[in-house]
Amino acid sequence: MKKTLNEIPDYNLSTWMTDLGIKLDKLKPHQLTLPSTHNAGMDKKGIGGPVEGWIACQNDTFPFQIAQGARVFDLRVNARVYNGTLSGFDFFHGPFSSNRSVLGLIKDCNAFFKNDYKSKKHELIILQFQEFKNFRPSDYERLLTQLTQGFSGTGSSTKIVPRAASDLTIGDIRSQYAGHNIIIASDKFGSNSDVWNDITHEWIGHDIPSEQELDIFIDQKTRETNQSKLWSLQVVRYKILYGAMDISDYIDKKFEPDAQALINSNIINVDFIENFSIVPYCIRASLYKAGQLIDKDPPSQPTVHDELWHRGWSTYFITFNASIDNFGVDHYLYSINDGEKIKVNSQNTPRQQLEFEVREGQEYELKLYAVDVAGNCSTPLVKALKGFDPPTGSDKPLPPDIVYSKRDGKYACSMLIKHSIYNADHYIFEIYAEKDIVEGKPVGEPILWNIASRWALGVMFTNLPSYDAYLITAHAVNSFGRTSDYAIKRIDAYRPSVTPPSPPSNLSTSYNSVTQQLTINFDGGGLNRTHTLTIKTDTEKTYESFYSGNAISVSLSLDFTLTLFAVNQDGNQSTSITYTGSTKETSSHAATPINGQTVLRQELTTGVTTWKGGHNIVKYKIHLYGLFAFKGVADF
Repeated sequence: MKKTLNEIPDYNLSTWMTDLGIKLDKLKPHQLTLPSTHNAGMDKKGIGGPVEGWIACQNDTFPFQIAQGARVFDLRVNARVYNGTLSGFDFFHGPFSSNRSVLGLIKDCNAFFKNDYKSKKHELIILQFQEFKNFRPSDYERLLTQLTQGFSGTGSSTKIVPRAASDLTIGDIRSQYAGHNIIIASDKFGSNSDVWNDITHEWIGHDIPSEQELDIFIDQKTRETNQSKLWSLQVVRYKILYGAMDISDYIDKKFEPDAQALINSNIINVDFIENFSIVPYCIRASLYKAGQLIDKDPPSQPTVHDELWHRGWSTYFITFNASIDNFGVDHYLYSINDGEKIKVNSQNTPRQQLEFEVREGQEYELKLYAVDVAGNCSTPLVKALKGFDPPTGSDKPLPPDIVYSKRDGKYACSMLIKHSIYNADHYIFEIYAEKDIVEGKPVGEPILWNIASRWALGVMFTNLPSYDAYLITAHAVNSFGRTSDYAIKRIDAYRPSVTPPSPPSNLSTSYNSVTQQLTINFDGGGLNRTHTLTIKTDTEKTYESFYSGNAISVSLSLDFTLTLFAVNQDGNQSTSITYTGSTKETSSHAATPINGQTVLRQELTTGVTTWKGGHNIVKYKIHLYGLFAFKGVADF
């Protein structure tokens, strides 16, 4: 982000939402950054005794927390049931409860709004019911009745903001639901019109994380800003022997003004809220986000940093410099040939890349816009995407670097090169006799040659005329026809081997009695190596250049023997391996009955019937009977 808030309006912590007035009107509740008290009902004054240190998460009462600017209470409620009778609802942490009750919370909230309501008329207090303990099904309804009567009945000084307002802006809530200041959120009260959906609660999952673990967790949860409902982030740590820790230094640094973790959070849930600067920081973040929505200045135009069309991939890559905006770019839009605009999220990096399919000879027009949170669009970057290699410079090109060259068997050789695609329009590879190159330059005609595009990684020749040594050359040619010097490598003469190859292994077969095809599988093979297979049945047949997975025709009811060996390019043979088998039926291939299949007359006459029969059965004989022939047969 570019812009920071230098001028903050005056406000009191206890009435900050009212004091800021219309400045927050454009935001929805899930877009605010709100300070929250973790385990709000577990304060030190409501507990006492030796367990205080472990279970207390706040220093003081509900009225104190409200006065400190907390606008969300994280609540864990226990149903007090004695001898089957419900006596009330209090708050708990682990196995212990406090002296605070839901009725007391209702009383404290009403007292806050009753005293000079005008100065507090725009405050919203969210009751986030996080956990429930010892609740029977009927107890949820009783708790909700206690809440709705407490905030809407006789003597209440405020009312509940209904579920229907959950997607309204703060300004709309103020105008449409004046006098309504309490939001109840939970998934345990059904779809009641007074209750908002449950608030998604992000917690690291254990009580004693290291500072580094907590840091990584917060960064993960505050990276995205596209939440569309209320969500809370728990930022707490505990000591093994003494409960909640004061991590004020860490929180003040992690959520400092304009930090991503602060701006991208909705509800920040902390212990001992008055020990930190989290409340004024949350207020600052809410003002910042409100400013985003009323911003009228568009982002700057994105500009091209680098571009490349890759012929081999038919892909155009364009890297653009990120736009600058008062409050940061939210996303980008692009169109091709003025077609549909496609949204691309901002990566919040100095540069961002797009890629498009562009085939050789094709040309498109790209328009790219930057869009900020308020919806302001930049002027577009307009760029032609052409499926053509760009022309090179006119200077003499550099020769490619030969990074690999090798003789590949009797009549083949290969070479890999390293080069710049901007150096040459194409490359020429040639094979010469050793006598035909003198002092780095050809003096005779090439024996073989090949032309490759600027995208080529190398070349392979597979038709060398003899076993002799050769010189392989490569030189670049630019768009103006100028050529580079020659890069030259010697390809050694081929020397026949007298060493036999390693034999194949794991010879196996499978037989299809319907097609009468025997499939043969084995391990082995490799460069410049083939295999020879001989099969003996009542006759003998040999297959050269045989590969694993090939199938041969073998009649039914025959014994066979396979013999297989490898042959290298110099004719050396490996030792052979054998396999014996049979295409005769065995007891495991006996015919099995065909049961449970119904065939229509039409299927028999049209030939579309499929039977689920036994292995190795080539034909079935079908007997047709009238239904009466099976009357009384139990299996029918």
